[in-house]
Amino acid sequence: MKDDLQKAKEFCYLLLKARDRSEKEILQRLSAKKFSTETIEHAIQDLKTSGLVNDRQFARNWIQTRLSKSYGLKRINFELREKGISDGLASEELSQLLTAYPQEDVVLSLIKERARRYRKLDVSKRKQRLFAYLIARGFSSNIINQEIKKFFKSDDECTLTKFAKVS
Repeated sequence: MKDDLQKAKEFCYLLLKARDRSEKEILQRLSAKKFSTETIEHAIQDLKTSGLVNDRQFARNWIQTRLSKSYGLKRINFELREKGISDGLASEELSQLLTAYPQEDVVLSLIKERARRYRKLDVSKRKQRLFAYLIARGFSSNIINQEIKKFFKSDDECTLTKFAKVS
């Protein structure tokens, strides 16, 4: 028992060396290694006691990392649920960190960045591709539609201004 517990904890340390893990992730990985339920429970309890596994801290770090990579709230929330974070905890942490996250600005910058790739496509096809890309990143359709309209309105104005100066 003690030997198994030590092996389980060493495996957990190896996992945690790469990145923070949620309790569910640790449980799944230990189960996949065929440790007994009792060993898994003891190992997780020891990790929680020592502060190495903390779902609240994991959620906070995960959200900050994903926001810095320009992901939307829906995707982040989905990923947290996949990693075993409760809806209540995920919502609480998201609401605390969201106040400093300007979703509209992020969506608009992603549109500007991505629109260059689609410049040879007609406007409706460009809009479709941008919408699909942003939905996959986890942004809400309302914000996406609002920012796509804003972008193409300003893009049309720039195009009209260029033609007006040329003629």
